[in-house]
Amino acid sequence: MQFLQLGLIFVVLICLTIIIFKILGFVLPLILWLMGIVCVGAIIALFGVLFYNLMKK
Repeated sequence: MQFLQLGLIFVVLICLTIIIFKILGFVLPLILWLMGIVCVGAIIALFGVLFYNLMKK
């Protein structure tokens, strides 16, 4: 009986892992896109501030 419960838990864990990976496979590119856009925006803002400070002198 104990062995059966362990087997059941194992199967459930595998199913959950597969579902999570499927969700991540869908969500991860979106997150990477957003992170990329934020990074590019931050870099542009940084250069903008530096350029503004240089031009102001």
